[in-house]
Amino acid sequence: MSDKAAGLLALLFAQNLSRVVALTTEHVEVARGAVLLRLGQVPGRFPTQHLSSSQLVRRLHALGIRLRMARNTALVELASELPAVMVSRLLGVH
Repeated sequence: MSDKAAGLLALLFAQNLSRVVALTTEHVEVARGAVLLRLGQVPGRFPTQHLSSSQLVRRLHALGIRLRMARNTALVELASELPAVMVSRLLGVH
């Protein structure tokens, strides 16, 4: 299940896997029946406590998720819906 959630973050929100694997339970909040996920620019990083991005790539490939093409598609979609400055600030893409 966590692999599928990681794939969704990469596909829907164009997140780099290095940022996805650094997410902790502190980035998740349940409030008023909604689940919120904070994707800030500085997630907590504890190298001994999370997957490497290359290991997550292998796990996503096993689920049939080819990340590079899907992430590029997600970026194009976001760029078509939001101003470029906002996309750049939200995703750290220049």
